[in-house]
Amino acid sequence: MKFFKNILILLVVLFVQHVNAQLQENFSDGDFTSNPTWSGSTSKFLVNGNFELQSNGNSASGDTLWLSTPNTLFDSVEFSFKVMLGFNPSSTNYLRIYLASDSNDFRKALNGYYLLLGETGSNDTIKIFKQTGTLSTLVFAGSSEIIGSSATTANISFYITRNSAGVWKISADKTGGTNYISYGTFIENTITATSYFGVYARYSTASRFDKYYFDDFVIRNIVGDTSKPNAVAASIISSTQVDLLFSEQINIAEAQTISNYSISGGIGNATNAAVDIVNKNLVHLTFGNALVSGSNYTLSIANISDLAGNQMLPTQIYLSFFEPEKFDVLINEIMPDPDPKVGLPAVEYVELFNRSAFAINIGGWKFSDASSTIILPPVLIPADSFAVIVKSDSATFFTTNNAIVIPVASLPSLNNDKDSLTLKDVQGKVIHSLLYSDSWYGDDAKKQGGFSLELRNPNNPCAVVGNWIASNDENGGTPGKTNSVYEPNLALDFRTGNVTFASVNSIRVSFTQTADGISATNIFNYTVNNGIGNPQDVLFDTVSQNSATLIFAVNFDTTKIYKLTISNVRNCVSLGASTDSFTLAFPQKASRYDVLITEIMADPDPQIELPNREYLEIYNRSGKAISLKNWILGKTTSTTAAKLPDVLLMPNNYLLLCGTTAVGEFSNFAYPLGLTGFPSLNNTGDAVFLKDADGKLISYVEYSDSWYGDAVKKNGGWSLEMIDTENPCGTSENWTASTSSTGGTPGTKNAVAATTADSSLLNIVSASLVDSTTLRIVFDKNLDSASVVNPNFYTVNNGIGNPQNVSVVQYAFNRVLLSFSQAFHKGVIYSVKVNGLSDCQGNGMGISDTARFAIPDSMAAYDVVINEILFKPKTGGVDFIELYNRSAKVIDISKIRVIENDATAPENVLETSDTLVEPFLLFPDEYAVFTPNPDVIKAQYVVKNPLQLIKLGKFPNFADGAGICVLKTTAGLVVDSLSYSAKWHYALLDDKNGVSLERIDYNKPTNDKSNWHSAAGDIGFATPTYLNSQFYATGISEDAISIEPEVFSPDNDGYKDFTFVKYHFAEPGYQIYIRIFDGVGREVKYLVKAETLGASGEFQWDGTNNDGTKASVGIYTVFAEVFNLQGKTKRFKKEVVLGARLD
Repeated sequence: MKFFKNILILLVVLFVQHVNAQLQENFSDGDFTSNPTWSGSTSKFLVNGNFELQSNGNSASGDTLWLSTPNTLFDSVEFSFKVMLGFNPSSTNYLRIYLASDSNDFRKALNGYYLLLGETGSNDTIKIFKQTGTLSTLVFAGSSEIIGSSATTANISFYITRNSAGVWKISADKTGGTNYISYGTFIENTITATSYFGVYARYSTASRFDKYYFDDFVIRNIVGDTSKPNAVAASIISSTQVDLLFSEQINIAEAQTISNYSISGGIGNATNAAVDIVNKNLVHLTFGNALVSGSNYTLSIANISDLAGNQMLPTQIYLSFFEPEKFDVLINEIMPDPDPKVGLPAVEYVELFNRSAFAINIGGWKFSDASSTIILPPVLIPADSFAVIVKSDSATFFTTNNAIVIPVASLPSLNNDKDSLTLKDVQGKVIHSLLYSDSWYGDDAKKQGGFSLELRNPNNPCAVVGNWIASNDENGGTPGKTNSVYEPNLALDFRTGNVTFASVNSIRVSFTQTADGISATNIFNYTVNNGIGNPQDVLFDTVSQNSATLIFAVNFDTTKIYKLTISNVRNCVSLGASTDSFTLAFPQKASRYDVLITEIMADPDPQIELPNREYLEIYNRSGKAISLKNWILGKTTSTTAAKLPDVLLMPNNYLLLCGTTAVGEFSNFAYPLGLTGFPSLNNTGDAVFLKDADGKLISYVEYSDSWYGDAVKKNGGWSLEMIDTENPCGTSENWTASTSSTGGTPGTKNAVAATTADSSLLNIVSASLVDSTTLRIVFDKNLDSASVVNPNFYTVNNGIGNPQNVSVVQYAFNRVLLSFSQAFHKGVIYSVKVNGLSDCQGNGMGISDTARFAIPDSMAAYDVVINEILFKPKTGGVDFIELYNRSAKVIDISKIRVIENDATAPENVLETSDTLVEPFLLFPDEYAVFTPNPDVIKAQYVVKNPLQLIKLGKFPNFADGAGICVLKTTAGLVVDSLSYSAKWHYALLDDKNGVSLERIDYNKPTNDKSNWHSAAGDIGFATPTYLNSQFYATGISEDAISIEPEVFSPDNDGYKDFTFVKYHFAEPGYQIYIRIFDGVGREVKYLVKAETLGASGEFQWDGTNNDGTKASVGIYTVFAEVFNLQGKTKRFKKEVVLGARLD
């Protein structure tokens, strides 16, 4: 009997299960073709690895898919299921869930009801249609959206009930959970029976083929509700408002009974209770007595039932009320540019930090950027905790990494370069705001994307500049946890930033951080000298909170300079600024040299201590306050320039100028002024100018890396500093490398500052014709702008006289153009004399007050020759090439390039120099030297004609051993070419570094090695710009063989260092042998062996033996034997004395 009873119980259980669950399918068996059986487009569906039913339709074009399964349960029924879509549905890409159908083929005519997801419009709602045959009629539309217009995916759980009277209730959770919210109720009872349930998908976009997902289908009889409701959460909206959320819909009458709610601490019962219009689980409570910020309370709830009559137990909820003030919650981390991805998802986010001692609910708060605002959902941020604002569809990563997430449908788009962000509470009070910039990264690589900006010291939220930097975390950021750059003790001084006159009776003051409004508006914290005293009022900027305008009872004298003293002003967290005094004046016009460029950081790499950024420093050396508004900073080599803002530069004040992206990095070193279009400074040299708003030139520097005077510092990390600001005319002699340990002194007095009074006289460098009536004169220093234009100071000979007009060439002020009424003529050499002119320091004309000029002649090959070459300079030295004009012409050498060819492959060009920008005339028998750095040549050698030293850009670095030097014009004329070798040096020289090779005779062939010799040691081993130490104009002796000189001393002192064996015959064609014997008849040198001769010539003996050693002092016999093919033979014996200088 017991056995029969167990079987009966089992049958009853099976029957109940069948009745209560006609369909229960979660695809956990990996099969949808049986248990239960689904029919239709079975080949176009599969069960994926997550045990979900997934579409797998045609991937090449649109398609229609459906599956149906038997179901007859339709009265007192509940449907629950989950739908997931990998796209936002539309009228052409949609989904139907057939809740009832009399046909198993949903493509054909049928009678039933279906739920539709997908429509044309901004937001999708839940819609139920009745289908009779092929006609569909809308019978229900939800009260609110189910899929937002900006959504890219959908994950929705549905719960739908229908009773026998045709009353339908539609609920859903659009997060895919089971916290269902009612979307409405309707009555429709036309169709009262069903045979099938199923899904129908249609898409026109081929990529949607596998983007339909389904799970957890349940169809069963309505299960009775016996669960009691619960109070899920209480959120304090304001001091008199509390929102109470229940676990389910509750009885409206009870929910709105005010006696059912009370708060401890004397607050009492609610004065109003209202169920939310949309979310019926939510009740809004209002109390007559206000909660006190920073207090704890208990909310008591009683007599509340759900719709099924289940009454909840009396409940008490702990409340902690805190009204956040400014800076209680901070914008703590910003990810404006997540691409390229480093470790975090490639999504933008903003992290908030609750730095208070209380949990704060940010529900209803507003978060904004410069162009859009969003309302934040209710999220409780515990004390000393973080929360991340991120789009809902990207929240999963952050929640799985234990971050508190504030999910939003849309996040204001964060600009990569800069944006303003503001956080306001529900009353509209600003809790935190900032204007970030990509300069805050402090790292050019991280600025390109994938790294967040993090706040360093949240204890000083008033500080912005220097308080933000790129994240150091390997993932690119730290959302939801302590910042990687967290420095709670980081000291960021609060100080006064800028002080200017706003009007004749007001002063505007700005601070480096957010200021405390009370101390900033205290009139006794500000005092002006010269009898002005305290302001009568202070207007504080309540928006920026970092500036104030001081209003005075009397007007200021616009010709005086005032001093404003500021004390006891504090920042927003009560950190005080030191007492500071500021000089004030009304702006006046600047004259030339009133403001100077005094420091140049052209090559900041490798970094010493200063930021790895280029900068310029300017200095007001006048006694005037000067406005820089609309001044122009630029380079002569560029058409673009930077315009300066309205900044007042006070007397004796410095100002650092840099690019806008470098401002944050310089803030701890100086008060930087960031300029859009700040010029890029070339490392080796550049020409920088500063003009006022009217275009008048104020300062100009044409610097060179030779100005450093230090081979190490020249390689980077050190600035060039002006030595004496009272010598603005000075060039290289008034500049040098900074001696500061940081590499420079931006915004402060230069480390090398000293007095270097310039008493040197003014000299003419060159004079050349621009055209037939215009003469250009170049001076070695800047000119006095007042006297330079006086025509009487310039006179030209040959009947020309004074010019009609004089104009100054822009920028350097060391060039003038003279215009004459008469034309200059070819073939005439003119001379211009300058008298009465002075430089900008007042120094008059020096010895070089006259210069020759002419219309240049055309150049032929070898008119100008290579006369001296230094190819292996001393340590710290440079190469040079000396040119000599051996012709009777006046030649313009400005179009000559110096070229280095490969000694092993002469057709290969290795390096080519620039040409000169302006003409340079070389007169007959004159020398000129091309070099990359004239200053170095002047420092290392005797230079008798320094104005003949010519700087040539991109000068070749000639090979030390052997090379080819070519002089070639821009028109292609090879003027001269030398194939030199280090072996041509005097053999007994111990050190050839810094020793030039000198041409002996400019009339002999350039590539005759006997025509070259090492420069003499007693003149410093080189003779740039003047006659060579080894110059020797060879002649022909009356005898067939002769010795000149007969006494020589090969000691490389420049005096008779070698002798020549000369020959002169009536006809060419002889061969010659020359041997040299000492006093006892021993051969010491076989000088020439079987060399064919011309009619005349010579051979050089440098006093060395056959083994290359120096021969002893004594008398030697030169034996020469010559013969020709006709058998004619001649022999000669000549004596020569090899001597030595007696010290």
